[in-house]
Amino acid sequence: MTNGRVHLVRDGDTVEGIAFAARHFWETVWNAPENGELRRRREHPNILNPGDEVFVPELRIRSVTLPTGRVHTFKRRGVPSRFRLRCLDWDGKPRASVRWLLELDTGWQKTGETDADGWVETPLMPDARRGRLVLEDDEGEIDTIHLFLGSLDPSGCPRGHRAAARARLP
Repeated sequence: MTNGRVHLVRDGDTVEGIAFAARHFWETVWNAPENGELRRRREHPNILNPGDEVFVPELRIRSVTLPTGRVHTFKRRGVPSRFRLRCLDWDGKPRASVRWLLELDTGWQKTGETDADGWVETPLMPDARRGRLVLEDDEGEIDTIHLFLGSLDPSGCPRGHRAAARARLP
């Protein structure tokens, strides 16, 4: 085993959020050899079960040599994350061109409009855990969707199986 620590998963944790907090790329954590059994059980890094154990490798500091007197830009790969949610009406038709407001527990807000297929798509930081999406159509009708980001249980566990069954109900 390499140097690092084990993170005990709590409700709402994702590999991306765990890695972000540890200043890693999510792939570094997910693909660590010590997480091989977890990858076999969960198949997707954003669907973890409370009680799962995620190995977080020790951070390796990388240094670069650059000339002084110039501006250098560094961007952290994989940040921000992408939020995608498809909004449908009761008949299963896409809610196209509906104004939306996304508010997260981190204090971040963004507005936009659903695309022709009803999709809300926007970047967000991986440490967001809760939020709400407010939809307002042309008639002024408002719908609020409370979001528990990272709280989708794996379909192979009892809570995940029940949630998947509820999601398919009309």
